[in-house]
Amino acid sequence: MSDVNEINTYIKYFESFVVLQQNYLSYFDASRLLLFVEGPTDKYFIGKYLTHNVDCRPVKDILQSIEVLEQNTQNFNCRQVIVNLCRIKQLAPILEYKLNENEWPIYGLVDSDNRDDNPQTINTLFFTDTHDLETLILSTDIEILFRLFDCQITNDDIKKAFLLSYQIHIIKDILHDNYANIPLSYYEITIDTRFELFMKNNEINIPDFIKYLKECTNTELSGSRINEIINNVMESKSIRSLFNTKTNDWKISWSSFAHSSIQDFWHVVNGHTILCLITYFCEHAYNSFAKDTHQHNRAFENALIKEYDSPKFKTTKLYSNMKTAGLVV
Repeated sequence: MSDVNEINTYIKYFESFVVLQQNYLSYFDASRLLLFVEGPTDKYFIGKYLTHNVDCRPVKDILQSIEVLEQNTQNFNCRQVIVNLCRIKQLAPILEYKLNENEWPIYGLVDSDNRDDNPQTINTLFFTDTHDLETLILSTDIEILFRLFDCQITNDDIKKAFLLSYQIHIIKDILHDNYANIPLSYYEITIDTRFELFMKNNEINIPDFIKYLKECTNTELSGSRINEIINNVMESKSIRSLFNTKTNDWKISWSSFAHSSIQDFWHVVNGHTILCLITYFCEHAYNSFAKDTHQHNRAFENALIKEYDSPKFKTTKLYSNMKTAGLVV
């Protein structure tokens, strides 16, 4: 770690860590444990399984009260803040900080997000088995979508949502790998996403989708530059293996798509994207979870958590790791 800015960033995390200890332990004794999660939905889910001595908090709620980070609370990445706070013991020797081996720990739970840089050696940091919380729920209890009240979600709705989520992942993954300096791949699908602008015959139209990403991210690119990006994506190895460039159609249609045939399906698709697509295809789901709401609404996720077959969570690696740490019953 030689970059001065990076070192200064971690020094701020150390300061935050110390402030957290002082503030927290002034109200509670050291037998209580603090678990950070990314947001209220995560708290709602994991709170059903925590032991009585664990206090679970969305990280933003806590860090808003910490002076050294409060100027950045509107823009900071919740996930990265949790990871960095849990890395304190790893980074202590680098920053010449003498950390007592038994010093009160901070625990963290974050989405895996299909990232290659997730630190796997920190026993206070936990990752979802799959891409995120939603995919963890769906992958272990797929029948849950048919149990939700009055939604009338069909197999066809689910198959379409699964296939299009996978197509979106493929395109965004190519953009991220080849155009990381252009924010096209960072756009998040929401219930306000206008799928009709880039969806044709129940599949993603690649040129239209990239143009849509350009508009949504306010990316200033010339028409020729966008066309160049579109051509490069269309010619990429990943697309050519899945897309018929002669007919301009994806080789697999939604009616024949089987998500189980994709080995890493639950690791690469975004669960929130799946739910947004289901509400797009299923009018009943839309009326239940998306109508008259805004893009940050989490009604669908909360309904899944409420209906989830809890014993199935105990079959996951996440549960096993948290059980070993003494955080869940």
